[in-house]
Amino acid sequence: SGVSATKIKRIYNGINYDSIYKLNTKIESNSSNKVKDSNSLQFIFVGRIGVSKGIDLLLDASEIFLNKNPKATLTMVIPTYPKNLYLTIKNKIKSLNCASQISMLTQLSKKELFACLKNSSCIVIPSYSEGFCFIAAEASALNIPIISSNKGALKEVVTGKHIKMETFSKEGLINAFEKAKNKQWDFKKKKEFPIKQSVEQYLYLYKELLHE
Repeated sequence: SGVSATKIKRIYNGINYDSIYKLNTKIESNSSNKVKDSNSLQFIFVGRIGVSKGIDLLLDASEIFLNKNPKATLTMVIPTYPKNLYLTIKNKIKSLNCASQISMLTQLSKKELFACLKNSSCIVIPSYSEGFCFIAAEASALNIPIISSNKGALKEVVTGKHIKMETFSKEGLINAFEKAKNKQWDFKKKKEFPIKQSVEQYLYLYKELLHE
C-alpha cells in the first residue's frame, strides 16, 4: 500500500490469562461437569456469524462428515444477530440430514463457554480471514485442540495441538475432520499474548509518536 516498513508496528491483542486460568480451575474442580468422552468426536464452533467466519464451509463439510460418523456432533455457539443471518443458519441446519447431530447455543457466560470448550474434542475455526481471533488464543491457553483454516493471523495465534486445513475448501475441512478422528494432530510450541505486554507496547508507541 506504499507505507514504509519503518512506519509499521505490530501489536497483538492482549489476553487476560489470569482470568482464564482461574476460571479453568473452577470448571475443573466442579464435579458436576460432564467428563469428556475420549472416544467420541465433539466438534465446536465459537464466533460471530459474519461471512468471514466460514460457517458456509463448516456446514457443507459437516453434512458429509457427520452423515458418515453418526456418533460425531457439532456444537455451534453463535449470537442471534444479525437476525437474518442467524435464521438462515438455523434453517440451513434444519435442512441437513445430520441436523440431529448439530446443536446451537447462544448467550453463554464465559464459564459456560469454557465448560463447553473443555467438553469438546476440538474447536473448528474455518475462517476466510482473521485479524487476531481471541477464541483461538483462549482455546490454546485451555489446551483445546484446534482445526484451523490457517488464514490471516491464525498462522501466528494457533498453537498447541492443531490441524491446518490443507486446502481452503469443503474437502480440505473434511480431511481435517478425518485427521482429528484419527488423532493425527500437529503440535506447535504454545505462544501467549499477555494483555500487560500489549498495553506496554501501545504506551511505547504513543511515546514514540509524541516525540516525532
